[in-house]
Amino acid sequence: MSELQGRGIGSSTIQRSTFRTEALLRAAERGSVGHIERLGQWREWPNDFPGATRALLILFEHLKANVTAIPELETCRQPELLGEPTVVLIEACLDSINGLLGYIRETSKENVDKLFAIVRANLEYYFAWLAFFGRNSPCAPGYYTGYNYGAQRIMLLLDQGIHYADDPDTHERVADFCLSLWMIESASPRVDGAVFTVEEYWENVFIKFDGIWRCTAHEPTRNQVVRRVSAFNDATLKVLASSLYRELVDWPATHMHEYHKNPTTYSCQPLIRYIQTATMLCDHNSRFFQIILEMRFATRAFKLAWELRHAQSLQPYGGTVAGEIANLLFGPMVLLSKESPRLIPELLEAGLLDILAFELLSQPPEGRACKFDKWYSISDGLNPLKTLLHFCHHPRVSAALRVAMDQLPAETRDALARNVTANGYWKPFSDDFIFYRMAVEILPHRAGRFCDSLEHHTKHPGEQTEVATQCSWCHTTMYCSRECQAEDWESFHKRECSRDRLQRIERELSGTWVSHRSRLFKLIYLQVAISKCQRPEKPPGVHFLCPIIVADATVLPMRMYELDGTDKRFGFDKIETDTRSAAMIRRCAGDPTKLLAIAVSGFGRRRVNAVALFSVPTLQLLSGYVRQNADESAEIPAKYLVHRRPARDA
Repeated sequence: MSELQGRGIGSSTIQRSTFRTEALLRAAERGSVGHIERLGQWREWPNDFPGATRALLILFEHLKANVTAIPELETCRQPELLGEPTVVLIEACLDSINGLLGYIRETSKENVDKLFAIVRANLEYYFAWLAFFGRNSPCAPGYYTGYNYGAQRIMLLLDQGIHYADDPDTHERVADFCLSLWMIESASPRVDGAVFTVEEYWENVFIKFDGIWRCTAHEPTRNQVVRRVSAFNDATLKVLASSLYRELVDWPATHMHEYHKNPTTYSCQPLIRYIQTATMLCDHNSRFFQIILEMRFATRAFKLAWELRHAQSLQPYGGTVAGEIANLLFGPMVLLSKESPRLIPELLEAGLLDILAFELLSQPPEGRACKFDKWYSISDGLNPLKTLLHFCHHPRVSAALRVAMDQLPAETRDALARNVTANGYWKPFSDDFIFYRMAVEILPHRAGRFCDSLEHHTKHPGEQTEVATQCSWCHTTMYCSRECQAEDWESFHKRECSRDRLQRIERELSGTWVSHRSRLFKLIYLQVAISKCQRPEKPPGVHFLCPIIVADATVLPMRMYELDGTDKRFGFDKIETDTRSAAMIRRCAGDPTKLLAIAVSGFGRRRVNAVALFSVPTLQLLSGYVRQNADESAEIPAKYLVHRRPARDA
């Protein structure tokens, strides 16, 4: 009191204000619509905490006391509903909560927490009435149009952090209401060819989606959304996926004109949020991912990202919106999927490599490309260019990357070479891809010409191999003739067949099976890599009984080593226990005309070892196979490094 008097506010004024507030609250308790409406005005809402608490309790008490009338009100005809006293009262109560939102901006955090505890305890009734007005909007007055009003109300609460409390009931109710808004919008038809204004799009479309995005940005409410979406049938999931794809069309139709006026400052955050939600649901729901995949959502998003390449990302580490979209889509959702060999070529066709080059060139000319270093990846240390090479062991990916690199404009390649930062990432990538490029060019001439019998080249030296048959049980070995198949069965395959069959089935289901064509491609890659490297002088006193060349493609740039076959790194201990591998080691031990080589590459969270036996000096491929192991790393002494030839000689 004394403080207020010190400001020149007399006791009589304070007394009149207290009496006026008391009279206002008493009238609101009786259900006076006019007095309740006055509470919605910021200056009329009680400016003391006890009064604010009482006002809030009054509003929610009206919502709670009348919620049982909803079923009866649903049966009313439109003219009757417009004047129904209960509807008028509830409208006033919902609007008057605006007074609370004005008050909490000026009170303490402690008071805000106490008031929000009241809101959370009454969310059930609050959402029930918002849903009622959404269902009956054609007959409701004012701006109660569709579910827009409910979307506006929940957005105001989410802005204040209503869902941040450690309260499972609140998380569940908020997630349910926001999800229902999105589902309603998803199922709503739109006129073909109709284009919103920017304001119309925000007020009628995005506002009903943004609540679900805010839920997914907070772990407890995200978990509730994921749990509910996981219970949906495929038809409902398809509706939700279709709505996200629809926004990849409608958002640019609405905003692209404004974007072109000032592309570097235009905000594309609503579009980013659609893509973030799609990727989050894909990460948690395999059925949703398959639906998104069939729609070619990522392909459409990449094409749109390229159109928006000049927009700046709002992420702390900078970059472009195109890079941010690529970051979201070219991540675990794609890379750990069994569909990655099919999807990555689609993304390359849609402009993935162009976006990566543009993103590199958008970084500072010196230093590190922070955006690349922070890229979502399947393991630490894999920037997107490394990740592309990580999947190049698949011939389809390598062929698509070859086309994408050939189509990259000459001025872009020149700019990458001149930019110190960009070149630090681009040159190791392009140099390493040379080997894959050459393997892609050779593969069509070698496809179908491989025999798994170790005795084939002994019996048929220098002959081209045409595959005539494969093992009918495991489908993992190929032969040029029944003679070679019978020999290999007695020597090795009868001990491998059942095991290989089980591994093939398991890996086909997980998408990590290396087909015969991919195996041959890996062996050709290894052959090319060895031919382009110079074998070093061994250190004094070092003698290898069985020299093995190891091409480690899990690092960038690729490294090659010459080791002894007795070395236990890179899974050599596993190789020795394999009868076929042991036989290959014996064949090259002490024989300078034979060379054993291994290409180590990654596939998702697994490592692929391609083992090949070559003749020397022609490097003719005599035999080879592929094995998969858990992803591991191995340190190799630098003195055993095989020096690569310069890229210009490749």
